[in-house]
Amino acid sequence: MVNTFKVSQIFVHEIYVLLCKLDFRMKKIFWGLALLVLVGCSTTQDAMNKISHYNGRSADDFFRNNGMPLQAYKFDKGDRMYRWSSVAHSVVMPGFTNYSGSVGPFGQVTGSAVTSGGFAINVQCVVDIHADSNNKILKITPVVDTWGDWETSRCNEILK
Repeated sequence: MVNTFKVSQIFVHEIYVLLCKLDFRMKKIFWGLALLVLVGCSTTQDAMNKISHYNGRSADDFFRNNGMPLQAYKFDKGDRMYRWSSVAHSVVMPGFTNYSGSVGPFGQVTGSAVTSGGFAINVQCVVDIHADSNNKILKITPVVDTWGDWETSRCNEILK
């Protein structure tokens, strides 16, 4: 029986070793291609399709599954507009270090290292929920949908 976790670890390690051997220009090309592959993974539209089952249901159902809204506004005719938001947080994207140098006969290391990259991105999902006077959801509209922790859509990643 094949241990798929172990195979995955070996695959990831092999990619890491390959990336370490690439020069900066090739790394940029690799990450560009990787980004193109990821873009097809999930989108804001996927998230909206995922939660479309809430249309016609009580807004309370949405809030029970996803958390309370930040704001609520009641229109003159009784319709309501809710603003719901996930908790925003930062995800640190790693940088990389290139080292060049040598090891002397007695183990002393001489050389230099240059570290590049490394930054943080904020991830968050914010939606507006329009409900009728009976609090039945008419429409859910994305307001903010950043990259997620593991997907290209934070909303698709967290909305239930």
